Amino acid sequence: MQVAYRWSRAQFVRASLYDYELGPNSRRRKVVTMVVIIAILGTLGLNYAHRGFAQSDLVLVAVGLLWYAMRGKLLAWSFRRAFDRAQSTPMSLQFDLSEDELATTVNDQTNRMPWSQLKRVVRTPEGFLLYPGPMWLPVAHLQGEASAEQMAALLQRKVDDYQDRQHHKLKLKDDD
Repeated sequence: MQVAYRWSRAQFVRASLYDYELGPNSRRRKVVTMVVIIAILGTLGLNYAHRGFAQSDLVLVAVGLLWYAMRGKLLAWSFRRAFDRAQSTPMSLQFDLSEDELATTVNDQTNRMPWSQLKRVVRTPEGFLLYPGPMWLPVAHLQGEASAEQMAALLQRKVDDYQDRQHHKLKLKDDD
């Protein structure tokens, strides 16, 4: 099975958004977000209890709501900016999946990785994230007769921590 594509800003942003929402650190980010929200609400509650509601509290509420509404745009913007700042040359990526190993070719340099080095696979509606990494294998760029289901079956057999999240819809949009 083979996946071949050109690494672009759009591919980077898409893979980064899926990694942000489904990757190994997603639970920690959710906990931190909830702690921040609880801290803001607690601050507002204490202020209200001591002095009542003031206009300055309204500013805090407005900024919090604006951040929550704009966080997806800000995150996608930061991913696009990170890609542009890296000033990397366009790369051709090719992933060859066999029963024995995963071979990764970047601009004609091949690296072979035994399946035991892969710790986690997350299937998304648009492709597969392989960890450590993440490495992004978009289903749209499967070569030959291979199907996404065949690739999923191979990855499920070879990697212990396989998560099927193919029905996950990105909460944060990239508009790219």
